[in-house]
Amino acid sequence: MKKTRVAVIGGGWSGERSISLLTLKGVCHALKGRGWDVDAVDLLPDRPAPRGATLRPSTPAFATGVRFSALLGRLRRKKGTAVFLALHGTGGEDGRIQGFLDLAGIPYTGSGLLASALAMDKALAKLVLKSAGVPVPGGCVLPRGQYAPPASFPLPAVVKPLAQGSALGVTIVRGPAQLKAALKEAWRWDTAALVEPYLAGRELTVGVLGMRALPVVEIVPEHVFYDFHSKYAKGGSRHLCPAPIPRAIALKAQSLALRAHRALRCRAYSRTDLILGRTGRMHVLEVNTLPGLTSVSLLPDAARVAGLDYGELLEKMLDASFKEAAWPSTKA
Repeated sequence: MKKTRVAVIGGGWSGERSISLLTLKGVCHALKGRGWDVDAVDLLPDRPAPRGATLRPSTPAFATGVRFSALLGRLRRKKGTAVFLALHGTGGEDGRIQGFLDLAGIPYTGSGLLASALAMDKALAKLVLKSAGVPVPGGCVLPRGQYAPPASFPLPAVVKPLAQGSALGVTIVRGPAQLKAALKEAWRWDTAALVEPYLAGRELTVGVLGMRALPVVEIVPEHVFYDFHSKYAKGGSRHLCPAPIPRAIALKAQSLALRAHRALRCRAYSRTDLILGRTGRMHVLEVNTLPGLTSVSLLPDAARVAGLDYGELLEKMLDASFKEAAWPSTKA
């Protein structure tokens, strides 16, 4: 595609703000190095941040803080600007910013409103995936304040916010006494909690770029599961790519990632997390429509094994987004 002016939007006001700023910095630096006209935007709310947000008032030196109400004006002042979404979590990955940009007629990277909203709501995503024949864990949704007796769930269980990322608010419950505290922690981040059976096994993830599955990555976390520390702290986990698994298992994981991508109507790229059980059975845990692009993120690791350096990966993401959405590219 012809190189356009790109506004890279990150920050936001979700619990993943700090990670989004790291993605924003990495994307801006790489695209500038490849000759793109880049505008780094730290998106800020017009009112106090919602529950669970970690908004810091300061904007990093490499970006400009822009209130949401001023975003459209900033994007329209430079004609031909496309948006690279470096946002994660609530407000940025759940279809809200996608719908805003759709109404404004401004092209952007990644999935559209529908796929973004579906993938973010873990219970709805599982319904869609299950109907498409993709194996997913069971579970139930508990609205905030609606407790249930521990006997209602097979233990151990995983309790998580219904629509959050980066393992925020996630607890593995191994005994009945832990359930109430786990639900409270999930409700601190969201209006509902999802309770699923804990599936022991090897954690795998598969990126999709265009309609091609990237090499499978196995995640070996430092902690008992792939929590926030394991995801983003240096040394928090090891990423084995290609995953040391039989070829047939790798092909199955890639096939499931592509099926999940299509079932949720994702666009251009995504990353699907799976668990490989001890019996060889595989389940899809979730689909990420705006996967992290930090120095310790999984999608860049898989892309490198596929022969794409970080900058090439970003350009492929832009190219795939424009092609699949049939947006015209505009010369800078």
